[in-house]
Amino acid sequence: MRKPIYEMTPKHNPFTENFDIKIWGELHGGMECAVYHFAPGTDVTPGLKTLGGFCPIPHWGYCFKGEMTIRYDDGTEELVRAGDVFYSPKGHTLIVDKNAPVACEILEFSNEADFGKTDAMVANTATIQKEKSR
Repeated sequence: MRKPIYEMTPKHNPFTENFDIKIWGELHGGMECAVYHFAPGTDVTPGLKTLGGFCPIPHWGYCFKGEMTIRYDDGTEELVRAGDVFYSPKGHTLIVDKNAPVACEILEFSNEADFGKTDAMVANTATIQKEKSR
């Protein structure tokens, strides 16, 4: 199976709208394969509010543009830059500096079963936040 990354299915939901995130992703071999484009100033923590502010599933990935800070629930942080591979265990969030000169783009892989449940909860949280802001 082969496919150019930007020919994967674009994903649109309140999470992508509220947080200025673009996502292209599909399921392959039991894994969610997704490309994320995070604009400068993106902080996904509010979207994870109903999950305690941290993502409950692990991800494996590669950063091919920009940089992001991965913050863990123990208070530690890691800076991931273009050219880095990364593993984010459960209990993380991510932030792109508002003064970043370019967006951060990553290719990420997650277990399909875990990702589907979490994705739905995050989209629901974003929907609630969007309605409250009206």
